[in-house]
Amino acid sequence: MQYPNGLILKAATFSIFRSLPGLLLLAALGLAAYLLFLPKPVNTEMNKGPRYDLIFGVSTFNPNVQSTVTMGPYVIDGTLYVEAEKMPADAGTTSTGLMLYRYNSQTGHAEPLPLPKAGELAALTGKQQFVVAATKNIQLNTDAESPDGYALAAPEWVPVGPISNVLGNIVLLLLSGKTETIKERENMPRLAKGSLSIAMKSKRPIFQNEADNSFLLGWVVPAGR
Repeated sequence: MQYPNGLILKAATFSIFRSLPGLLLLAALGLAAYLLFLPKPVNTEMNKGPRYDLIFGVSTFNPNVQSTVTMGPYVIDGTLYVEAEKMPADAGTTSTGLMLYRYNSQTGHAEPLPLPKAGELAALTGKQQFVVAATKNIQLNTDAESPDGYALAAPEWVPVGPISNVLGNIVLLLLSGKTETIKERENMPRLAKGSLSIAMKSKRPIFQNEADNSFLLGWVVPAGR
């Protein structure tokens, strides 16, 4: 059957508009799928990692060590010093000690810094100040946060290995009649910025036991900052 040209045009136009909602729905679904799988924008500042080295100290406790010298670090005008003091003869001994570290922002590792030598400490008769030679030519900023927003943070508590967890739960079950995931404190401090937390690596555990604690001494910054 033949139709007038006008009827053919109207039928085609009606067909297009009738399918328009379907086309719009299809386009919306396509756009949603695109946005869903679109790579999320990367926060480049957060993913750069720390850009400043950190000098920090660790207060240690070892009951097997009996020392007659106490040491305390401090920073004056961007320079790190250690004050060592010979304890009075009637004061006995101490099991507390000091370790100094430099966290390298490029490698992510913390390396111990040398303290005054045993010979120098043995010659003490009272108090004496030492410049920490390894930090003599750097500038330290003692702000709690680095210029790029990182701060020294406490270690996290993480699950122990499966064997230790089983053995620990056997003891726990016998003592209290219950079980739980056994956790232990990490043996290193962390650097934190917002929700980002980075564990410092080290060749040897920075914390030997749960009595050890870290404290900030200064961020290594360009001279004059």
